[in-house]
Order: sequence, then structure tokens, then C-alpha cells
Amino acid sequence: MEENKTVELEKRPRVISVFSSKGGVGKTTTSTNIAYNLSQFGYKCLVIDFDPQNNASIALNVDYGQLGEIDDPIDGTPNIGSILFPYLVKGRTNTFSASHIAKVIQRPTYIVKEMQKDENGKVIFGKWGEEQKEFGFDILPAIGMDLSLCELSFTMDTAFINQHLPNSRALLASVVDIIKKRFDYDFIIIDCCPSLGILNMNALNASDYLIIPTSMDYFAINGVKQTISRLEDIKKFTPNFKIIGVLKQMFQSKRMVDTAISGILENDFDINDIGYIFETPIPDSIEARKSSIEGRLLSQKPKDKAAIAYRKVTQELLERIACLESEEE
Repeated sequence: MEENKTVELEKRPRVISVFSSKGGVGKTTTSTNIAYNLSQFGYKCLVIDFDPQNNASIALNVDYGQLGEIDDPIDGTPNIGSILFPYLVKGRTNTFSASHIAKVIQRPTYIVKEMQKDENGKVIFGKWGEEQKEFGFDILPAIGMDLSLCELSFTMDTAFINQHLPNSRALLASVVDIIKKRFDYDFIIIDCCPSLGILNMNALNASDYLIIPTSMDYFAINGVKQTISRLEDIKKFTPNFKIIGVLKQMFQSKRMVDTAISGILENDFDINDIGYIFETPIPDSIEARKSSIEGRLLSQKPKDKAAIAYRKVTQELLERIACLESEEE
């Protein structure tokens, strides 16, 4: 399905991290809904769940029992952690291959309840059936414990990675490079954890662009300023990524505190700044909470105001990428 796409980009994979050092600002909601809308626009997308809380995997109803077997996984279940861990601890690279990665990638699905029909195609009232449908994009899932063990391995004196520290920031980039070369994705969306630790250093090193979501509270926008300041320092040795925009989340124009905080944010970052703000904020919506309970995505409710906003943000994202890349030519 392809709808509303007005921007044509050069055919090549692009990696976008959804990143914030603060939790609870809508990173996973942004990652999954942008991936959904990009797929609706006709792009082939992969979400990489790189957060030990594995919220993206939960939101997309990942069925770990459907994943193929992989050599030496931590707990028998393939995921992004089981790809990285053998190298971190033992220096083994056998999991860094397209064939192994393909066994971990899953096509997530959701359940739709529909009224059943008789043999003539007429609806049988009161009789319901369930149908499994695809979201339209792929996920490289996470298991929280496994990613936590990956992070913990950096504190182990005997771990292979601690004798090869120059490689420590490039592990995810190595996996992403394989995906870029061997899989046909237009966009790879990395759902990051709320920190500036070693996992996110890996995500930044693998990324072309960053989206920074923020909720409408003073501590969150103060965190945005601190995050962007630290990212500028990080760019000295991880120079490849560009901040493509700050995304206001859970915004209500009728709430005076939201408009006041939005004003502070807009004064701090104008359109020419590194962290300039997406024109469309994501409004607060009860449907976002209901969707997660239902195992669906907010953007699958196309009339909802927040779903409409995510479509606009996705379109704006494509326009910003096109603009930035035209400036590089």
C-alpha cells in the first residue's frame, strides 16, 4: 500500500535512531508508528529494538517461539542480544552473518476480530472470528535480559571486548552494515534506550539521522538541551549522524502549561539549529493507550488526531531527509 508519499528519495538504506536520554517520552511509540507510516508510503522498513525494556518487541506482539535457531544464543531465544553477546564475551563473529540475522528478523502481526460470513458472503451476525494480519514492516527483536547482559559484559575483565575496546562502539554498526548490504530495506529504525551509555553509543554510531522525542514537561525539555549538548561532544568521535528534529509528544494546545513549555522549546531551537522542532506535534490521545492494550498501533486508527499527526510527521521526516541530502550534493 502506498499513500500520501510526495517525496522521492534516492534508493539506498537510511538508519534513523529514535533517541532521548529521558524515559517515558514516546520513543517506542514514535519508532513503531513512523515505521508503520513509512511502510504505508511504500518503503520497506526494519525496526531494531535496542532497549533492554524491549517495549518495541512487546508493542509489535513478537512471538519469540516463531524465531529460528541461532548458534549459541544466551537463553535459547534468538534476538539482537544473542547476535552481539558471543562477540562481546568470546570474540566470536559467527553470529555476524546475513544467514544468522535473517533467522532473528520477524514479520510482526496483530489479531483482528471480524464478523464471520456464510458461504454466500453474507455476514453472520453475532458470530466472530479472528484473523492474523501483518503490520507491514519487520522487527529485529530484543529480550531485555540479553541486552542487559551485553551491556554488563563491558564491566567484565575477562570479556573479549575489554581487550578490544576500539570495537566497542561499532558492534551494532557492523550488524547494520550487513543488513544494509544483504537485505532490501529502505529504512532501519533503531528504538533506543533512555541513556547515553554504551548501547546508545552503538546506536549513534550506526545511524544517519536522529529523532529526539520530548514530552511537554520542563524536565523533559531541559533534558533535550542537555542531550543535544552531549551529542555535539559525541559527534567528535562518532561524526556520522545528524539530528533531524525534536518531536513534541503528548501535546495539548488547550493546556496552558503545554503552550508555555512549547514556547520555551521553540525559543531554544529555531529552524536553523541542530535540534530544530518538527512542525507537527503529537497530541495527547487516549487511543495510544488503548492501542497498546489491543496489540495494535495508534496509526492503524487513521481518524485519530494523533494518528493523523504521525502521518504528517512521517511526511515531514521524508522532506527533511530530502532537504539535508540535497545540501550534501
